[in-house]
Amino acid sequence: MRAVSVCSVKAVNHDIPETDPIAQDYDVLSFYCSLVSSLCMVTAAASCGLTNSVLKKALKYTAVRYQAGKMIIEHSHIRNILGRMRLYATASWGAVSYLAA
Repeated sequence: MRAVSVCSVKAVNHDIPETDPIAQDYDVLSFYCSLVSSLCMVTAAASCGLTNSVLKKALKYTAVRYQAGKMIIEHSHIRNILGRMRLYATASWGAVSYLAA
């Protein structure tokens, strides 16, 4: 999965100041690390949102679909699958919340 496309940028015939205006008064490496960690957090939060959306759609689908004379959600193996999906979704939100704090 690609979150952001990466490209190189060249500044031709432009004056660029010696000090970086974005990372002024900061160590450039620590600024870059914080930028990358923020991007990781945004990507993780988007993944958690996608996981929750998929889980909601799966629950909605299993509530209206019949298989072998009964609702799909009444089958034990389907309930196990949905339970694991809920477990992973909750655990991932917990991890993202902990990292954000």
